[in-house]
Order: sequence, then structure tokens, then C-alpha cells
Amino acid sequence: MILYITLIHFQKKTWCIHMSNYMQRQSGATWYPILKGLEVIIVGAGGLGSFISLSVSRLGCDITLFDYDNYESHNLTGQLVSHNQVGMNKANAIKDTISMFTPSCNLDAIPEKYTSDSITGPIVIVGPDNNEARKIAFDNWVSVNWENPNAIFLDARSGWDVIEIFCVTKKDADWYYNTLLASDSYAEESCSTKQTTYCVQMAASFIANYLKNHISYVNGIGAYDVPRYTNYNLTLMELSNDLEYL
Repeated sequence: MILYITLIHFQKKTWCIHMSNYMQRQSGATWYPILKGLEVIIVGAGGLGSFISLSVSRLGCDITLFDYDNYESHNLTGQLVSHNQVGMNKANAIKDTISMFTPSCNLDAIPEKYTSDSITGPIVIVGPDNNEARKIAFDNWVSVNWENPNAIFLDARSGWDVIEIFCVTKKDADWYYNTLLASDSYAEESCSTKQTTYCVQMAASFIANYLKNHISYVNGIGAYDVPRYTNYNLTLMELSNDLEYL
């Protein structure tokens, strides 16, 4: 009995040490106090949304995550899902995953389809597999007269070996809407129909970095660059900020 109580005490003490120290390596960053606890809404918990959730949680942000779908076995190729999570709702599964990797992150899993009646916020990140879902999320976001200087709409898209990142403010609304009117062939080839883990991980890294840069810039802690559009071809290793298909 005494041994059992001592073991429990040791486990709790060890857990507290990990909780207090696991983010220590970035706690001195100038942007960390601003990003810590910042509320971020993420629409989609597939290949893009799952890895974006992990990257954003490691910035110190809190997350509200929407996805009504369940993980299937074929999702193991390009999504942050383990074998024992197949069959689970994606949002709930990612909440469990984030609790292991970033236990300080408050993640609210919403196992529902994101609709025009869903909540929005100053910071919204989307990574679904279709432009219809992007448009609904953007319509909700752009309809609010945000006085919050942190307001930004971030859109990640990926294909087999190409990623696209859109960083949208209110002044870019018309320009961004035009990117949602692209042909069906574009949507089929460049969204989430085919994904590789390394590709979506890189897209998630871009998203986290641009979010950090934007928050840093608007809060006056650095002259960080945030291009409104980024295209990176992983095969050719070519980076471009020119949107050629409009």
C-alpha cells in the first residue's frame, strides 16, 4: 500500500515537471506571450487540419476544431491518425492526440460539419478538401467587422507534391473569393484527394509560421513578412508568391 501511494506520488510529480518544462525552449521567444492562449478556429481535421492543429498547438494557442467525418484506414497515409483511431470522429481523435503532444492546449472538438451557423473568430484556419467549405468559413469570417488587430484568415491547400497557402485580410476579400471559383479540375488535383505526410506537414509548418509572423507584426514586435499567397512545389523545390491561375 505504501509502495503504491509512493508510486502515484512519483508519477504525479514527474507529470508536473513535464507540464512546467515541455514548452520552456520557446517560452523566451518575443511572440510566445502573445500567442499563448490565443483562440484559433480550425475547419477540417484531415491531412492538413490534423497537422495544422499540432503545429498551432505548439505555438501555445488554444483551438476550436471542426470535423464531422470519421478516420478510415486509407487516411493513415497522409493524416495524423494512429491505427487505433480508425473509426473515430476526426475532431475527437485529434483532441486525444493533442492532449498527448501538447497537454497545455485547450482544444474544443466539434464533431459537426462547419456551416453558415457555426461560430467564427478573429483567427480562422481552413484545410478542407473542397472550396465550398472554404467559402462558408470565409463568408462567416468576413461578415464580422473585426476590431481585433490579430484578425486573419489562413487557407492551406495541398496536392501530391504542391502546397498553397493563402493569408487573407479583409482588404483581400474579393481577390480571395476569386480563388474559390477555380475549375473542378483544380479542386480535384490540388485539394486533399491525394496527400503525402511530408507535404501536409510542410503546409502545416507554413501556416504556423505565417500565423506567428502575422501576430508578431500587428503587435509591433517585429517586421515579419506575411505574403498573401505562397506556392511551393516540393518536387522542383520552387517557391513562388505569384498566383498564376487567376
